[in-house]
Formats: sequence, structure tokens, C-alpha cells
Amino acid sequence: IDVGSSGCKAVIVDEDCKTIASSQRPTPTTVLSVAPGVTHVEVDIQKLQESLAGLLRDLPAPMRNDVASIGVAGQMHGMMFVDDDGAALSDFITWQDTRSTTVFAGRTASLFDEATTILAPHRSATGGDLRAGMLGALLPFLKHAGALPGSRWIAASLPDYVVAWLTGTPVRCDPSNAAATGIFDLAHHEWVAPFLDWCGIGAERLPPVVPFEPVVASLHKSRAAQQGLPRS
Repeated sequence: IDVGSSGCKAVIVDEDCKTIASSQRPTPTTVLSVAPGVTHVEVDIQKLQESLAGLLRDLPAPMRNDVASIGVAGQMHGMMFVDDDGAALSDFITWQDTRSTTVFAGRTASLFDEATTILAPHRSATGGDLRAGMLGALLPFLKHAGALPGSRWIAASLPDYVVAWLTGTPVRCDPSNAAATGIFDLAHHEWVAPFLDWCGIGAERLPPVVPFEPVVASLHKSRAAQQGLPRS
């Protein structure tokens, strides 16, 4: 399953990696220009769930019954909020979003620029430069804007959320998706502490980063039943 910027796609491949079935549905994305150079780009999570469910149902039933495992890919950058159980608390803000470049009243620079300065000494550890649509830019913006969703939330990537949705498990983050936040220290396998201190957010607000595993979890029984997929 691939949750892309413009479309969601699913393919079934055989043991020789030959595609034997595929389906595609649009990604439910809204683009809103709120000021010159500032664009909000979000994916409606409720509609995305419906698209993913339809995407899987569009695959031939006999082939769905023989699926041995599911891999998930998607937009690496961007962020959304989930609760401790992995349920969505917000829509997904995509990598195309530029709201973090807004300069709030009383400040001389955007929070994106401030975050970039904080992270500059850690570039060799994070592996790259921060971008406006990364979690490391969006999270401080949302905090300053008063847009955090209550007391129980975790900031997550879209692919990690989709895995949680399929399996009914809490969100976990793989190292590639962690690196895509712009605030993960790849050398020490931890979130960049000076950034968290500056942002005023504890590491518990970010998902645990786990090593790549061949199997993350089994499909949740209700998802398996709804999509006509084997659970294990």
C-alpha cells in the first residue's frame, strides 16, 4: 500500500515480485492559500480511511484471501496527531504545507527559521536540512498557535499511522520515518534534545523509534474482516 501525495495505490505481487493485481484511489487532499507564500495542505483522515478501505476492496477477492503480508509506504514528511492507542486526533499536514514559515506577531523570524538555527549544529546527526513541511518545523508552529489537541497526543507520520490503523496498535516509528522529521539523531538513535528543550515538548510526545522488523503486527480482526484479508 502506498499513500502518495495525489493518490493511494495498492498492488498484489507474487513470489517473483510480479504485479498480479492493482488498484488506485485519490488521496483526499485540501489545499488552502491563506497568505502570500503560505499554503495549508492537509489530508482528511476520515476520508483517507474510506479510500484505503475501498482501495483494498477493489482488489480481486480470491487474491486478497491469499495475501501473506502487507507493506506500507507513503509521504515521509508532514505530521498528524494520534492518541496513545494510535487513533487519529487530527488530519495529516503534508510535506507541501508552508504554514511554519509564518512570522507571528511580536517575533522577528518564523518558527521554521528558529528551528533551523537550533538544528544547524546537529545536521551531521540528523542527516539533512529542515524543511517547512517536516514535523520539526510544524510541531513548534502548532504549539505556538495553540493547536495542540489536548493532553494525550503523539506527533506521527502518515505511514506509521496507517500501520497503526491497519493493526489496531499504538504508533511506532521506523528509523527512515524518524529521519524524515528533521529532528532525529541517527547516530545516537534518539530525538534531538536541544530541539525538544527549545520547543518545550517532551520526548514522550514523539513515537518510539523501533528497528526495521520483517513483521510489525497482525491485521486487526475488524480490518481483516472488512477487507476480506487474512488476519495473520
